Amino acid sequence: MRGAHKLVPVRFEEQGFSCFVYNGQWYVYRCCYFGCKSAAYWFSRVGSFLLRHLHQFIYISHAAFLYVDDGVRLLPADVAPLVACCGLLFMCALGVPFSWEKMSFGQTFQWLGWCFDLTKPCAFVPQSKREKLLPLLDLLCNPAAKPERRVVVQVVGLLLWFAGGRQWLKPWLEPLYKILYKPRAVPRLVNLAQLANIIQCLAKAP
Repeated sequence: MRGAHKLVPVRFEEQGFSCFVYNGQWYVYRCCYFGCKSAAYWFSRVGSFLLRHLHQFIYISHAAFLYVDDGVRLLPADVAPLVACCGLLFMCALGVPFSWEKMSFGQTFQWLGWCFDLTKPCAFVPQSKREKLLPLLDLLCNPAAKPERRVVVQVVGLLLWFAGGRQWLKPWLEPLYKILYKPRAVPRLVNLAQLANIIQCLAKAP
């Protein structure tokens, strides 16, 4: 859906909870803009309303899934084109805006960052994500490399997304979390007097 959160208008008495200032002028949102904390709460109800009615409309055996504003439908191959068109007409009749450029039809498709192939069936990581993740992993596996903290955070984020499909992989991310929580050694310049005090304190340590 295009601008899905904008489908939810905000009550007049609640518009003051989402506002901003530009050039000294106050503006309020009349709909749930993307990023508003309450937008997901309200749009989840709009999305579930649309999905329930779509299930009722498509009375043959099928499957339909919705994640926020991104959905996918699984239909019998022999009637899939006709039922898919009918479903689109049904949603258009309800006034649902679509991102037409993102739509696809076939037995292979990409959804929520994964590539699905119903002929296998299987799901795999897209080539673009592999090209992004593998060089970062090579950098972490190199003993001579000293990756920056932001690189480790980026790797953890990508691997958490990947482990979402396989929950048993998440414990293997523990070494990366240890790297994030490990204090970083920073060299400091000290004079001879300070160095003598440090040696004296270390000598007294139990």
